[in-house]
Amino acid sequence: MRRSPILSTLLAPILLAFVSTGLVSRARATDPDEQISVTRTIPDNGPFAPGELIFFEDFNIVNFSLWQPIITMSGCGSGEFQIYDKNPENIFVKDSILHIQPTLTADKYGEDFLYDGNLVLKGCTDPLYNGCNKTATGDGFILNPVISARLRTQFAFSFLYGRVEARAKLPAGDWIWPAIWMNPTKSKYGSWPQSGEVDIMESRGNRFLFDGKWVNVGNKQASATLHFGPNRQEDKWRTTAGYKNNYLGYDQDFHLFQYEWTPEQMTFSIDNEVLKVISPPKDGGMYKWGGFKGHNIWENATNPQVAPFDQFFYFIINVAVGGQRGYFNENHVNIPFDNVKPWKNSDTLEQAMLDFWNAKDKWYPTWEGTSAMQLDYIKVWAI
Repeated sequence: MRRSPILSTLLAPILLAFVSTGLVSRARATDPDEQISVTRTIPDNGPFAPGELIFFEDFNIVNFSLWQPIITMSGCGSGEFQIYDKNPENIFVKDSILHIQPTLTADKYGEDFLYDGNLVLKGCTDPLYNGCNKTATGDGFILNPVISARLRTQFAFSFLYGRVEARAKLPAGDWIWPAIWMNPTKSKYGSWPQSGEVDIMESRGNRFLFDGKWVNVGNKQASATLHFGPNRQEDKWRTTAGYKNNYLGYDQDFHLFQYEWTPEQMTFSIDNEVLKVISPPKDGGMYKWGGFKGHNIWENATNPQVAPFDQFFYFIINVAVGGQRGYFNENHVNIPFDNVKPWKNSDTLEQAMLDFWNAKDKWYPTWEGTSAMQLDYIKVWAI
């Protein structure tokens, strides 16, 4: 089912507006169960004036026409432990606040099902790594032990340049991984990270997780960064990363997570405090900023100064759990010490999930009443 494009700053559903310098396009929202491979644009709605509000999602409802759910148990490229689905217990609105709530797979299907069940996900969007159909085979191979949600606007809203503000309260609970981020609508420059990724907010749910310098890197810290590079091994996200610690923890109140994106630079802020300004040089752009050697893969880009961040990007919001790609680092110290990270990133995904599940009595009590990410609104202004 297709709907006509609508732009509203107050009422849901909010459908999209593509924003660029001097051009505004719109795309039709699509039914999440409909298989769509490309975004269709309608270039008849622009341009917007600088400072004009072009997108306002205030989460009065769960609008699956705007926020298409990812449905998979593939691990999403990071070896994560959750199933992503669109269950009402994992995605719901209460008092005009969107909640993304991780729950236990055993609570939905029964604990025996983790060890001997076959799970087929209806409407699956990502079949890689047994993402759509998985069969448990006993203690050595269990099903993903957590169910959560990941939503995207890929087929309904994307934009090029603008100012983003998301007001959110982050979850607390060991090994929970919330994120508000953006991916390119089309991977013009190649596979990740060649076409870029924008992390507006990432955090870890652990209340007492520390790095080697005893800085809290758990739910008292939020970060933002860009992922970019000529290949996976040369992702230079560290050169663009910004961090802010809140001594109370980001689960205690709502905070503003902000991103300003212009044809010359990108700026990350939290609660109006600038974390990081990325101002690549006109000569060499992000390739020079990252210190890469050899051929500049973005030299012939539309805007070589900020490429690959010169294309349309869409929103993603999710709450992941665990993972094997190092976000929960082996040298992080979790207090109390008897609740150390229960899996090894070097293990197979199956072994890591089993070890994680076997430590449930340690981490699950830390989730009580605090494990949902809560989103009040997301806004985008033209620049």
